[in-house]
Amino acid sequence: MGDKTCKLRDLRPNIAHLMQISPTFDTPRHPNGHSEVSNVGHHAPRAITPPRAPPTHCAPRATTRATTPPSRRVPHVFTRLVVMRTYNVVVSGFEPFDNEATNPSGDVASLLSSDDIANRLQELTGAQINIRSTVLPLSFDKAWPTLERTLKEMTPDIIVAFGLKHSARGVNLERCAINLIDADKPDAYNVQPRKVAVSKDGPAAFWTKLPLRRIIQTFSTSQIPATLSSDAGTYVCNALFYQLMAWCAHTPDVLAGFVSLPTVNETQRTQKGLPLKEMVEAGVQVIAQTAGYFTQVDIQDQLVLSDTDEAGAQ
Repeated sequence: MGDKTCKLRDLRPNIAHLMQISPTFDTPRHPNGHSEVSNVGHHAPRAITPPRAPPTHCAPRATTRATTPPSRRVPHVFTRLVVMRTYNVVVSGFEPFDNEATNPSGDVASLLSSDDIANRLQELTGAQINIRSTVLPLSFDKAWPTLERTLKEMTPDIIVAFGLKHSARGVNLERCAINLIDADKPDAYNVQPRKVAVSKDGPAAFWTKLPLRRIIQTFSTSQIPATLSSDAGTYVCNALFYQLMAWCAHTPDVLAGFVSLPTVNETQRTQKGLPLKEMVEAGVQVIAQTAGYFTQVDIQDQLVLSDTDEAGAQ
């Protein structure tokens, strides 16, 4: 036991001497991993030789991790991907009838499918609006099949059917399609049904799916003469309106409705009729407001009540 104690006492000076050589014990190492201090004993340590250079084909091993000062750090940039929503829209109108040279409903439907209107609608809604227009024959038997073919080809989100109402002073937003045909004159193919149902097994009526409150408020702001109408009469317009809404009953995600237009009158401040340009603007606003309200349809917005009920629809 005494011999072991003596040996430990003899090592203390040497350990102290080693600590004076490298107080942090951070002794250099060769690339092979061995310590440069190869002999620690009673004698002075052997001289430390400089480390060998690493091979040229190997990169020197980093001993510390580089850190970038906070002032020079590049912040993370988060980019939100904005996807523009797309709406497919079908608009329809009627051909000229009863020896008239033009029909504003067909003219408005055709003009709404232009590129200029599409660009304007994109500015108003922030969405891409693809419009397909079709002009229908004024026929009880042919109008709906023609429109239905277009709907199947386009797969629309919004459908706006336009018609002509001779007695209207401004734009009429139709609220209800009734299950009744009672023609006071023949259609373009000399067909004149009297007091028959549009659909024998169908309901008594369909409400529009257009956001009428939103549209009529926009018309007021834009000073477009307009009113709410209870129904589109009992002629071809109403029959098409009813068949359209019956089709929409099986496609709940589609917003559709009927808008009756007055005759064309290019003079200012008249008692009856509107300039064609103003009717086109009304069509633009109907599409824009429906697209903007597409995901927020409210039943109270659709079924706005009005005491106005103008007759004389096609």
